[in-house]
Amino acid sequence: MVQRIFSTGYQFTPYCVDVGDFNGDNRIDIVVVNYGSDTVGVLLGYGDDYSSNSLFILFGNSDGTFGNLTVWPTGLKSRLHSAVIGDLKNDQKLDLTVTNYGLDSIGVLIGNGDGSFGNFTTYSTGFESQSYLVALGDFNNDQFLDIVATNENADSIYIFLGYGNGRFQNAATYLNQLLSYPSWVAIGDFSDDSISDIIVSSS
Repeated sequence: MVQRIFSTGYQFTPYCVDVGDFNGDNRIDIVVVNYGSDTVGVLLGYGDDYSSNSLFILFGNSDGTFGNLTVWPTGLKSRLHSAVIGDLKNDQKLDLTVTNYGLDSIGVLIGNGDGSFGNFTTYSTGFESQSYLVALGDFNNDQFLDIVATNENADSIYIFLGYGNGRFQNAATYLNQLLSYPSWVAIGDFSDDSISDIIVSSS
């Protein structure tokens, strides 16, 4: 196997990657969040043996190669920490949710289905909360995706309930000293009741 290395840019400091088909061509693309440059990047793939020398959302070509680099700014000092992909509008198009560690918020990019995104919408996670990681699940059993964010500095997790149209409401904050510096979060049905549950790790 030939190893391919893609540059994210000088001092961009990539923190998290995820994959999905952002432009509807049935080829896997790559998304990267960059802590150092306050950007989200996408690289689309080509399907042959030629690779671009850049990375953000990397649009895939199904043969291990990728298209041109596409970058979305997320705000000065946003300090992105994580990203998760899901259909937040129920329109069969992939959308992107990120944590803005430096701005105490999460950010949502609604996908247009062609590899591009709409405006970057942010939702506060509280003053000096330092949102660390996001995950998606249906927490109120309405068939719409909701968002959970861990807030490292606030010792809390924050729930945003989705309306199914790409918009969210601030629903609940859970504070617990036992969640000292909560970081990673995972979603699953741990009680076998068909409702999403949340598991959080603390440091």
